[in-house]
Amino acid sequence: MQTPNELEQDYAQRIAGILEEVADAIETGEITNEDERDNWIYESIDQSSIIYTREAIQTLLCSAN
Repeated sequence: MQTPNELEQDYAQRIAGILEEVADAIETGEITNEDERDNWIYESIDQSSIIYTREAIQTLLCSAN
């Protein structure tokens, strides 16, 4: 099992990766407006392991929100 610090680092890296991907998609013109951006982020998070039960609990431990 990961320590809380490792969990937080892993969570932050996954979120940063999603944000980098959306920034690249905007830069290349794949995303051209806010609705497309929001849908892209939603779908990316929906497909990631961030939302699954074990991961969701870990996210709660790591997220400042």
